[in-house]
Amino acid sequence: MQFTPPGSPASIQFGPIEELRPECPPAIARMINRCLAKEPERRPANAEELIRHLDVTTSVPGAAIPF
Repeated sequence: MQFTPPGSPASIQFGPIEELRPECPPAIARMINRCLAKEPERRPANAEELIRHLDVTTSVPGAAIPF
């Protein structure tokens, strides 16, 4: 059994960003929620992947992040 101290990053529960910041664009909210996913396979594999998706989202108006 693994011990996770209270207040450590692994013990913090995040709600959907849309609830915390309703003004957040949907594509950015999806990216943030993906970065905060508990399962590692749901998160971006590396910073390069994250930057690539961020570039698409910020360079094309109305673009959707493909995840």
